[in-house]
Amino acid sequence: MHVILPIAALLALLMGGLAVTVSLAPRSRSMGTLEVLSLSFLFGAGFVSLACFCTSLFYRGPMLLWVVSAACVALGAAGVWAILRDRSRLRLSLPSDVRTIVFSTILAAQIAVIVWLAMRCTLGWDGLMVWELKARLAFLEGGGVPIGYYSDPTRAWTHPEYPHLLPLTETWLYTWLGEPHQGYAKAIFALFYTVAVGLLYSGASRLSGHTSRGPLAGFLLFFVPMAVVGEGSAISGYADFPLVVFYLGAAIYLAEYLQTGDRGALALAGALAALLPWIKPEGIILWLCVAVLIIVKGIRSRASWPTFTAILPGALLFLGWRTFLAAVSAPQLRDFETVSATALWANLGRIPHATQWLLVEFINSERWSLLWPALGLALIFILACSRRPGYLALGAAAVLPLVIYPLIYVFSAYSQFLGHVENSLPRWMLSPSLVALVVIALAVPARPRRGPDNLRDQ
Repeated sequence: MHVILPIAALLALLMGGLAVTVSLAPRSRSMGTLEVLSLSFLFGAGFVSLACFCTSLFYRGPMLLWVVSAACVALGAAGVWAILRDRSRLRLSLPSDVRTIVFSTILAAQIAVIVWLAMRCTLGWDGLMVWELKARLAFLEGGGVPIGYYSDPTRAWTHPEYPHLLPLTETWLYTWLGEPHQGYAKAIFALFYTVAVGLLYSGASRLSGHTSRGPLAGFLLFFVPMAVVGEGSAISGYADFPLVVFYLGAAIYLAEYLQTGDRGALALAGALAALLPWIKPEGIILWLCVAVLIIVKGIRSRASWPTFTAILPGALLFLGWRTFLAAVSAPQLRDFETVSATALWANLGRIPHATQWLLVEFINSERWSLLWPALGLALIFILACSRRPGYLALGAAAVLPLVIYPLIYVFSAYSQFLGHVENSLPRWMLSPSLVALVVIALAVPARPRRGPDNLRDQ
């Protein structure tokens, strides 16, 4: 039962995400199995966590589990029915040529190593004292964090103001299992790594039109130390890596929208970006990056309504969470001061120092290997040789957060703000790192294609 019940919980989560995936899927192409599973996990985690949070305001215990499970099954049935009605929307396929089989085997071996590491390593500080603590507390309270927790000053150090996608996803497994088993919480992070590989594989192959580009992007992820074993990595238990995966998906589908004009891709980008503020407070920065790129495209194409509908869900989710925190009187541990012209003018001198830290971090091979120098070369190649709108959008999605991050420290509440930079900047830089891998893979020269297909299904 210790194996069957978590599998049932994962299947229910995937069913909840399947309906969202199918309803938002691009209409101009079919979706591959790997792509559907990856998106179903991400949207399933978003749906289950939001459903548990909302349901816990009215029900707790077995009733909460049954209500959310029934919703997942109903959504899954609707998704399967939609696929059966139009089977061209899903393409079931397995690797066929020798090169793809070899690459897929290597990627599977890398994922197996990550699973092994995740099970062997202990969770980091944030993984235990911020996210796991909330997950266990929600489990003990019948599936939802108790209202009194948010205003308890003795628990302010656990960041009650942080959103709940990750802890309530862990609670979902605990509730099905009937006990808070930390091993299954660790498994969630291995799943996020697997989904990251799936998005890199399908996204890079589809955008380039070369099936070799996807395996290359997924292969390179294993050689970014900060993403694999660093603080905030896929095995740390921090929310940084899940945040990275959602941002990666939003950037890939935004690039597809710019490349094809398919509004289904825009809907996927907007939906994935909308969940960013539900993962970590810093997610609002990444949501703004995606929103800016969507707005720029909307202005250029004069498509105001698709632009509005793509960015509205994220704004509503962010404002809804902030309203809830105000209603429950949650204390705010402020790492940053209130944005004001006075603070900006007083702390402008911090920008050069924060930028210097960023530049030094670019060449920190212990954390990043050759990722950032390779990104620089890839951007030069794309600007010089391939100015596809989708490629440029991915480059902007990789660079824009790196431009914004040093500016944010102007409002740091730390008296010794460089300590704040040293502690948080490397983890923040994880966010565009996976998008950088796609850019690098797309910039690698390839042999001429035999077919004219520009967006190959994966």
